[in-house]
Amino acid sequence: MSRLNRRGRALDGILLVDKPLGVSSHGVVQACRRLYGAAKAGHTGSLDPKASGMLPICFGEATKFAAHHLLDANKQYTAEATLGARSTTGDLEGELFDQRPIPQNLAEILPGVLDKFRGEIDQVPPMHSALKVDGTPLYKLARAGKTVEREKRKINIDKFELVSEVKSSLKFRISCSKGTYIRTLIEDLGEALGCGAHTTLLHRDWVEPFEGLAMQDPDVIEELAKTSPGYNKPEMDALLIPVDSALKHLPGQQLLDDGQLEVFCSGNPVSAIGVEDCDTMRVYCPYGMFLGLGYCKQETLKPLRLIARKTDL
Repeated sequence: MSRLNRRGRALDGILLVDKPLGVSSHGVVQACRRLYGAAKAGHTGSLDPKASGMLPICFGEATKFAAHHLLDANKQYTAEATLGARSTTGDLEGELFDQRPIPQNLAEILPGVLDKFRGEIDQVPPMHSALKVDGTPLYKLARAGKTVEREKRKINIDKFELVSEVKSSLKFRISCSKGTYIRTLIEDLGEALGCGAHTTLLHRDWVEPFEGLAMQDPDVIEELAKTSPGYNKPEMDALLIPVDSALKHLPGQQLLDDGQLEVFCSGNPVSAIGVEDCDTMRVYCPYGMFLGLGYCKQETLKPLRLIARKTDL
């Protein structure tokens, strides 16, 4: 639901955008915010301009509830690696160097090498990344010709499988935890193979828990906006998924009656007989509408964070 304020529409929901190549995540968010006339919008983990794929954009209350959980979510990518040379940036933006021959027995050794990169591994973040050191993004230091020490991070690779092979180009499907740098993973794979490698294509297939859901083309959204001037945009709003769709991994609890609804939405605890202790859970009104997050202790349900407006109930 939405209503109008001085900054724009108070629109709540999540838009799964198929980010195109060549534009920044911030640029896509600002364009969608403008097209929807939304008062508030943000993304949940950026994609490089050279990467495409799923970019969940949170509007309104979704920025409070969904964004944090989506930042921590697992993700799947389709990545193309070109063997035989490294790149100064790990991808096509940089200059190629350190050219080496590709192993003639690549098909024989590749499965065993891939096994070494599955499960929990250590990874050093690349210099060409948005990670900050003393408040400065690493990519800015890299562009200035500087290199700084970066601590290793623990990441988890659930899936690292070969999809196709055409000469020196290998296409992989990679499912991984937050904080994984695919370019670095491809570089490390190249070193393990002894020939070097760099990323030539990167597409984010999905962000958990939105696996299998349709992504929206920004050009289609722009065309819909042309036919939906003003405040009412039903066709565009129909593309949004609910705020709580990003929180399905949390247990849910529905309030019993209007009395509990009034008490809970006023910031006070309510009885939850038979409900197990839980640090974070989804809470719904007696009619099924999402209210926000709460926690339960000793059969007492207390609010953690509530949807800002009760007028929609």
